[in-house]
Amino acid sequence: MLFTYNTIKRFFDLSFAIILSPLLLIPLVPCLLIVYLFDFNNPIYTSRRGGLRNIPFRMFKVRSMSCGISAFSSTSSSDPRITPIGKFIRKYKFDEIPQVFNIILGQMSFVGPRPNVYPNGIELYTQKQLSILNRRPGIVDLSSIVFADEGDILNNSTDPDLDYNNKIWPLKSSLSLLYVKEQSFLLDVAILFLLILSFWDRKLTLRLLSSLVFFLTGDYNLALLSSRNSYS
Repeated sequence: MLFTYNTIKRFFDLSFAIILSPLLLIPLVPCLLIVYLFDFNNPIYTSRRGGLRNIPFRMFKVRSMSCGISAFSSTSSSDPRITPIGKFIRKYKFDEIPQVFNIILGQMSFVGPRPNVYPNGIELYTQKQLSILNRRPGIVDLSSIVFADEGDILNNSTDPDLDYNNKIWPLKSSLSLLYVKEQSFLLDVAILFLLILSFWDRKLTLRLLSSLVFFLTGDYNLALLSSRNSYS
């Protein structure tokens, strides 16, 4: 087929990214300036992630932490490296805005499995989880909505990577695999709708997301975990 799902999706990703870029510069430029003035270091942070077909790329983010090397890939909300302005940036997801430029470069999509890191990330995937890399990574997916408070879950953790792999990754990977299996335009639109709704009513968002997971899978346990009602 000439117009496949991936081809059409890439067309819309690129078109909307180009259209949105000038509008996103309005909040992005002041944000970058404030981050730079805080410690006079580069306000853009790049993280090595696994992309489509496991081809590594540099994902752009607004830097929310002080410069320095950490032994951990995962970040808790209590991490002392998070700057005062960084807490605001992370809470309202301003740090994700530069990823629109990853979309323009063809490295990411608006909707798709969140790209994992090197090290302590992709090299730990099971054979089944490697199929996540068959899709272009995205800014948002089901798992990123469920775990929008990931930093809070890891709060005060002495080993954020271990706690991430034990508490978050099992469900996160299941939801990513679900997206890979059920990927469609309708699912993409549903995820974008849930993302927007989550800024107004997170509880309702999780209920609707849980219902969507149950509709797609018939798996009551996965749907319940997605609602976060039984999460510990």
